[in-house]
Amino acid sequence: SVTIREFTGNEEDILRETTSTAKNAKGGTSIDKMLRSCIVDIAGETDRGKISAFYNTMKMTDRSFLLIRQRQLSVEDGDIFRSKLNCTNCKSASNHRIVLPDLPVTEQKQELRGKTVFDGKLKNGKTFKYRHLLVNDTATLVQIEKDGVDKGTLEFMVQLITLNEESVTTAAVKDLTWR
Repeated sequence: SVTIREFTGNEEDILRETTSTAKNAKGGTSIDKMLRSCIVDIAGETDRGKISAFYNTMKMTDRSFLLIRQRQLSVEDGDIFRSKLNCTNCKSASNHRIVLPDLPVTEQKQELRGKTVFDGKLKNGKTFKYRHLLVNDTATLVQIEKDGVDKGTLEFMVQLITLNEESVTTAAVKDLTWR
């Protein structure tokens, strides 16, 4: 279990200080720095170094959950997301409201808990092994500078372990079809 507290002026400063350089190779994103700062303990552990090490190996889905929970704790009406979207075709605006406690939460299946590598097979017969994107992968992605390779391709490459039992290459990912 992870215990977090609401953010303070200190965390506001963290977000402001690193906005111009939203990511850096050492500390990840400003969001990561802010969340690390607000974690009180993880399973009773309060040592900041151990908390940071655990946080860095956390799945990105768990990080997203903590970020949403952080918002709930820190912002008045934090359970409610409001947005205004403009249609790209007709240009009309529509207002949306999402109430977090109303959203269903599905527990992970027991047989998947603790599993770190997953096997898959595409309709075209190609097989692959992959893993979840982790928090510390954001720092890795910042360090990788490849001309002409978009962020989505890089994130996918970081998660793929093998493709048809071979090492994953940029070309193989770019040529990959889903059918």
